[in-house]
Amino acid sequence: MILPISKPPCRRGFTLVELIVAMSLFTVILLLTAQVSNAALTITRSTEARLDTPVRFEKKIGNNALFSNP
Repeated sequence: MILPISKPPCRRGFTLVELIVAMSLFTVILLLTAQVSNAALTITRSTEARLDTPVRFEKKIGNNALFSNP
């Protein structure tokens, strides 16, 4: 009697090296996104703080020329 030759089990999936590389790339992208978001938030807060301060315009004599002539 001849027995059929069985195929080796199919090993589907990712290797440990591939998972480590993918996780490190994802971490780098995540850190870069966090830094950009933090910088944008800092700029937004400083702009809002400047816009919230009251502005006083004072009229002074001789202050209406666009360019001063020496």
